[in-house]
Amino acid sequence: MIGIAQQLAAQLLRHPTTALERQLGHISEIAALLPTDVGTPLARLAAHLRGTGPDAAVEEYTTIFEPGGALLLLSHPDDLAFTLAYQQAGFRLAETERADFLPAVLEFAAARVAADDFRGQELLCGYRPAIDAIADRLAERDSPYLLAMDAIGATLPLLHPAA
Repeated sequence: MIGIAQQLAAQLLRHPTTALERQLGHISEIAALLPTDVGTPLARLAAHLRGTGPDAAVEEYTTIFEPGGALLLLSHPDDLAFTLAYQQAGFRLAETERADFLPAVLEFAAARVAADDFRGQELLCGYRPAIDAIADRLAERDSPYLLAMDAIGATLPLLHPAA
């Protein structure tokens, strides 16, 4: 369940393409099979993107994410934790992606869970403050992409669980 939810979130957090547009119905169907706290926000974001249309979805994404690399977990690309984890697991990034790009980290985590390897989950948990900061920025902008962050948050343990 965790891996599937994280893979869907990764797809929805990538730059909108015609390939993503064609997959939105399938993403919604799969999300409906997940627990409500994870599946409902993913299905709602997929429905939003489908209703927005491809050109408007690209414009919205660009406005929200592309100025300043809003989906990067680090303010600088020096941290080797991501690169080392990827290399050790044989995971290859696209040449144009930074290792700390949240959709790439989510895809890595999802792939590793399927192999009963939780290094990706450990990375996500270790960078939970950065993930929460992204969610906070999206909440301030009233962005529908906050729905993906809600789903991601539901797959990760709380930093400070209630006593």
